[in-house]
Amino acid sequence: MSQHGTTSPTLSPRHVAGPSGEPRDGPQTRESPSQSFTQPTNSAQTDSIQVSLTRDGQPELDDTTRAVVQTSEMLLEQFRRGSISRDEAIQGFRLSIGVEGTTQPDEPRQRAINLFVRQVDEEHSYLQQARAAGEHISAGSQLGRQDRHDAVSPAPSQPRLTDGELREYIDNFLGNRRRSSPRIDGSLSRAQAAGEGFDGPRDGILDDHESPSKRVKIHRSELPWTGLESSAPSINPSCAETQRLLLIFARDIPWVVSQLRLSTVVPPGFPVSEWTNICKGLPVNLDVVLSSLHFVHTPQTHTGHLGSVEVELGKSDPVKKVRTASEWSSAWHSASRAYRFIFEHREEELRQYGDWIEKQFSSRLPSSANKVILLDKAIRNFVGGGQRFLLTDRYQYDDLIDAIMSHDGIESVESNRNSGGRVVDANEEIGADLLTSANLVAGMDTDVIHARTKLERARNFVPRYKRYNDWGEASRSSVSTIDWTLDAAPLPSCPIEVLAHAPTTTTLTYRSELFSITTPINIPVFKSLLSDHPNQPFVESVIHMFEEGAWPFASIPTDYPLIHDLSDDRPLPSEKLDFLKEQRDIELSKGRYSNGFVTLCPGMYVMPLHVVPKDGGEALRLVTDHSSGKFSLNSMIDKTRMGSFPLDGMKIFGDELIKIHNRFPGERFVAWKSDVAEAYRLIPMHPRWQIKQVERIDGLYYVNRCNVFGGRASQALFIAFMSLVSWIASTKRQVEYFSTYSDDHFGVALESDVEFYPPYGEFLPSSQTRLLLLWDELGIPHKRKKQVSGNPLVIIGILVDVNLLRMSLSEEAVRDLLNEIERWCSKSGWAARQGLPMRDWQRFAGWMNWSFNVFPHLRPCLSNLYSKLSGKSDISKRIRINNAVRKDLQWAAGHLSSAAGVLLLENLHWDPLHADITLFTDACLEGMGFYAPELHAGFYAECLQSPHSLIFFQEALCVVSAMQWICDRATCPLRIVIFCDNTNVVDMFNSLAASPRLNPLVTHVIDLMLGSHHDLKVLYVSGVQNLVADALSRGNFNFARKVDSALSISSFEPPRLTLGLCD
Repeated sequence: MSQHGTTSPTLSPRHVAGPSGEPRDGPQTRESPSQSFTQPTNSAQTDSIQVSLTRDGQPELDDTTRAVVQTSEMLLEQFRRGSISRDEAIQGFRLSIGVEGTTQPDEPRQRAINLFVRQVDEEHSYLQQARAAGEHISAGSQLGRQDRHDAVSPAPSQPRLTDGELREYIDNFLGNRRRSSPRIDGSLSRAQAAGEGFDGPRDGILDDHESPSKRVKIHRSELPWTGLESSAPSINPSCAETQRLLLIFARDIPWVVSQLRLSTVVPPGFPVSEWTNICKGLPVNLDVVLSSLHFVHTPQTHTGHLGSVEVELGKSDPVKKVRTASEWSSAWHSASRAYRFIFEHREEELRQYGDWIEKQFSSRLPSSANKVILLDKAIRNFVGGGQRFLLTDRYQYDDLIDAIMSHDGIESVESNRNSGGRVVDANEEIGADLLTSANLVAGMDTDVIHARTKLERARNFVPRYKRYNDWGEASRSSVSTIDWTLDAAPLPSCPIEVLAHAPTTTTLTYRSELFSITTPINIPVFKSLLSDHPNQPFVESVIHMFEEGAWPFASIPTDYPLIHDLSDDRPLPSEKLDFLKEQRDIELSKGRYSNGFVTLCPGMYVMPLHVVPKDGGEALRLVTDHSSGKFSLNSMIDKTRMGSFPLDGMKIFGDELIKIHNRFPGERFVAWKSDVAEAYRLIPMHPRWQIKQVERIDGLYYVNRCNVFGGRASQALFIAFMSLVSWIASTKRQVEYFSTYSDDHFGVALESDVEFYPPYGEFLPSSQTRLLLLWDELGIPHKRKKQVSGNPLVIIGILVDVNLLRMSLSEEAVRDLLNEIERWCSKSGWAARQGLPMRDWQRFAGWMNWSFNVFPHLRPCLSNLYSKLSGKSDISKRIRINNAVRKDLQWAAGHLSSAAGVLLLENLHWDPLHADITLFTDACLEGMGFYAPELHAGFYAECLQSPHSLIFFQEALCVVSAMQWICDRATCPLRIVIFCDNTNVVDMFNSLAASPRLNPLVTHVIDLMLGSHHDLKVLYVSGVQNLVADALSRGNFNFARKVDSALSISSFEPPRLTLGLCD
């Protein structure tokens, strides 16, 4: 018997209560279990239906009855959708209970049939009422609020859960985890689908003095957001299951929680308040959980009274707060057990999330634990109860990670302020608390060398110009393609507004032969190999891309023309025209072009085609120009929506080289690389984007059905696919020590480790063979001439020697670059006399930037070049080369001609704590000074005259002077740290990007570093922690000696090369 005096049998056929609680088949009272079944002992039998009873005497469904119930629900759902007729539904139900043809059923079966027929008829009546209401509203009828509710609310006999049935479901849930109630499941699903109104409170909790009948029923269709839900993308199945359970609990949360407290199988000791949060779909308070684990007194709820009404005034603060990684783990494991008890389907999600948070703790200093704890709180507040997102959907809360974990994140700074800590710049943390043991008032001497242990905060600091040339330690700036897939956001689907575009729909319908999804990829195999990938939303979006066609992050403006033709009618040279025809025939043979047609249809766009030389003019290449004109296809694509897609450069590959050398010391290695043929063309485009990719060749139009090389999102779509292929290769096919750069794959292997590859009939490095076999399995094409191995080997334009651990440019590449620099530096050439178009300046800058992959120290050579380009936008306008640009390029050429490239062993990551020597610098308008604490040596000089606009020039010159002092005395390469309290100076030396007036300072420091192979890091220190250098710069030597009693002070002369800046 329920609390409201009704009892609900769980068998079907049975009576189903209407909203009033009365049975559907008349006003008579609901049958009790004793009226429906005979109960000799602990089981009951009615005709051929066997029923077992629970401890409470309630019937438990056997397999046969459960199958009948499920069949009836399925038939009703199909009838509701219009998939089957009324007679087909009834006949299906008759067959499910063993009544064939016109056979007269026995009494229990006839009663079941009657009940089912009544349900079908009531569904039919309800659907007719809803349809009529919809037509009435569409006809412009002005319904009032109550009218609308009455017009579309469920019929009075629509199935609704009673309180007894809710309790029955919870009883079954707690007593037998495998037991379920089809009655409840079906009713709730039907309520969600049909928009059934609920009479429960807004928060799911009824006041003790208020009955459900006093609540005003609100129909779900009246809520303002329900219209949006119908067009929203489907949610994760796990989230859907969570929603289903929370909807059940919301009917009576206090009762559900009370049953949890009484259950004998529930995880013990979990706080009642947090059971309530879980059942409400709210995040758990881990502080409360931790307090319940280790303390006798858990947070208590304070209450007061207004008359007879009890009012909750809030809870006391938890006795214990989570402050460390171990405390978080203890609390989380307890909370996770509670979550899993109610939401079994979330077990893997909870495990992965817990592992990820614990990795955040382990990868940071203990002092950063508060940030990780704050991040966890933010994520769980965002995800809530898992109704829309999973805790593992990291792409959904990337902004939270940046805001909290980044040094300049708004939440990171705010948490420092709220915790009473000093708000500092990220670089300031590197030198924070240096000299903190100095107590100047008491005249205490300071052991500065011991204070250097505070540099541990800077263990991962890398100068910005070297962020891709610093190996041996993971860096946030470099995430491998494989790791990227774990957090990648799903690819977009075609927007609703594009799907609803009527003219395009008409063209796709009446010219359907022009559009097709075509790809050689074996989608079933690809899908099966990714079934256990951790990021299933991303995986499913990539699979959807192959099944329905890719959508390139585009949004088509409404003011763009319906038909747009930018094809070029000018005749082509015969050589280029023959090449175009040849390419067209290849595309036709592979189904990637439609057949030719004459007239453009609504929605079609035609972009220009170009034939350009490649491979030094030895061959031709077809280029689709999607950026041409005001209404170009690329103008429809917002790059900010695309995010970033990974390319494994030399940073990632260098780490792989170090790994294999560490694993197999003293062995000989070989590099290999494999290239995907027709790379971008493997991706089919969505038909509503295919219609924009019409091309004109030899007088006819062709729909290009696949991804092209000229699209703004083309590489991103291909990378999304190949990143998952690389994940399969690494996790399923044991391909090791390799990297992925779009369609290029390259790796390193033991020289002796080879496997036979049958299609080529030869032995290849084992990892390369396994990768090619995987490509064959997936249908990825490749050509023999592009699969190579050896040492050294040119990889993405860089010559890599995997045995010497060296990266450089080939002699030919260096020679070509030097020849181009010479052309730019010549004062008598055509470029000097006429100038060069801005596009040539940009191309040359790109060429130089490419060389910085292996010559990062040469970045200052573009300072004056960028200055010349500043403020200019016309790419065809000619710009004259001046002497400042020539001087910078000549400086770079001098180093290029003798540089050997990058040696990985000379660029291994090192911690500032492990510097060979540390100096502190400072300058003011009167003087400058630097200080070597290990040597107890201080230096002072008067400032050079300079404009006040270059006040920080003195600070930069002091850094240069300190570096010069070290180089003049060093006898071997050193790791050097120089602290400065001027952020502009620190940034200049970290990026090697300086204004033309200050650039000579940077180039001089680079000359010193390259000439003696020193490695320099310029770091920030706050002024109040830079006491000795500050005192030296002001000539306050007595104060400096109070800080370091052993200090000796000398004068120095700044390098004279900088005097020209002061003229």
